[in-house]
Amino acid sequence: MNSSKQIKLGAMISYIAIFVNIAAMLIYTPWMKNQIGMANYGLYNLAHSFITMFLMDFGIGASVARFVAKYRAENNLEAVNKLMGIVTKIYIAIDCVIASLFAVLYFFIDRIYDGLTAAEVVQFKELYLVIALFSIISFPFTTLSGVFNAYEKFVHLKLCDLGQKLLSIALIVAALLMEMGVTAMVLANTVASVFFIFVKLYLIKKNTPVRPKLKAKDKQMLKEIFGFSVWVMILGVAQRLTYNIAPSILGVVSNSTEIALYSPSSAIAGYFYTFATAINGLFLPTISRKIAQKKEDDILPLMVLVGRFQVVVLGLLWAGFISVGRDFMVLWMGEEFLPAYYCTIILAFPTIFEYSQQIANTTILAKNKVRYQAIGLLGTAALNVVISSLLSSKFGAVGVSLGICITAFLNLIYINIVYYKVLKINIFEFYKKCYVSIIPPIAITVAASFGVSKLIPQASWFAVAAKGIVAVGVFFLCVWVFHIKKSEKKEVLEMGKSLIRKVVKR
Repeated sequence: MNSSKQIKLGAMISYIAIFVNIAAMLIYTPWMKNQIGMANYGLYNLAHSFITMFLMDFGIGASVARFVAKYRAENNLEAVNKLMGIVTKIYIAIDCVIASLFAVLYFFIDRIYDGLTAAEVVQFKELYLVIALFSIISFPFTTLSGVFNAYEKFVHLKLCDLGQKLLSIALIVAALLMEMGVTAMVLANTVASVFFIFVKLYLIKKNTPVRPKLKAKDKQMLKEIFGFSVWVMILGVAQRLTYNIAPSILGVVSNSTEIALYSPSSAIAGYFYTFATAINGLFLPTISRKIAQKKEDDILPLMVLVGRFQVVVLGLLWAGFISVGRDFMVLWMGEEFLPAYYCTIILAFPTIFEYSQQIANTTILAKNKVRYQAIGLLGTAALNVVISSLLSSKFGAVGVSLGICITAFLNLIYINIVYYKVLKINIFEFYKKCYVSIIPPIAITVAASFGVSKLIPQASWFAVAAKGIVAVGVFFLCVWVFHIKKSEKKEVLEMGKSLIRKVVKR
């Protein structure tokens, strides 16, 4: 299967997986919350975020994706196998360090989270042990996705991710139906994840020529790996200080209720990232080839093309959530979760700009300019800890969301300067072609939603459906009028005519 077809099918499976995740979130998340209780739901999310903060590969995973794509573009299989052998040994060493760190942290949990009750600390420790053990087992295999991407086996990777999600949901539902508790729920997710690690190992062996050379030694390659990965590591630390640390900040200065309120907001905002990056990860090999072939002028048109598509998706999600989110949150999670509606709007707004520029972000990775991105994000992340701590102590989940939003825009300003000065991307042209024309559809859709809200003020699933239909209809009508270019309209109409002809013939 050629690269273009892999990208198309990979993107299609990615979107299917996203809708499966959304359906699962809508159906079983509130049920799960009711089964385990609001406090346990908050502890479950806190345990995941706490473990994730320390589960760092020091940028080695990104190094694998970058260097394997580079060596493959150069047809250098020997270098790929040598790289994988060296990286495997590095991962085992890091895994031992992480295991020791988790063991030490376990004995300080009650001191770290003063806001938790004695019973909550006991439950949290139990969850911590299960998640930490799984993380230690799975950590050395985090490079597998990078190998799939570098060899453009997007269909295999996306099917594995979709299968893992479906199996995880099935096992979690079974555990909760048998009233086995929140710990069994975490174990069910662990079983699904471990199973698909073995599936990925089998597929890589069968479909790629990668055979790690564990005895390989190459000081120059090791130097290149660490020279690149150290900045990715700093970038990872900064990202954790921005997003993953939010529940911990609330655990320190607030309480488990505010953590629970923040959790659905973070999950929904995470889908903005998921939708936007469903196709971006597929472009690393393509961008690597363009750089190797000295065709960097092709990057801006690709960024505009992908960005215009992504900003439509993200704009619809944001305007749509403003339209239906209030009723949806109350019906989905309960009246007490109304503050989560405002948290989601705040958290999601910067993503319209951040995630529609992911082609430039991929170019930073391909050109080994990650240090510029890492320095900026580290600075704004440190600022985020301060701002979020101050705001969340007074405003809880809403405060921590505001802190993330403010620092996200500060980082956006900085990284746009990097795109312009370092990557030589005409960011002004990108903004002009990508964002200006999407403002009217978003503004008109939000205005229309407020009008419908006055006609249907009661919170009900009928109101959610009615407002959603109006929002989608108004948005796409405005996108057609204001955002889509004449040439793009012509292509859409031709595709529509072709589809109609095929249907008529059948």
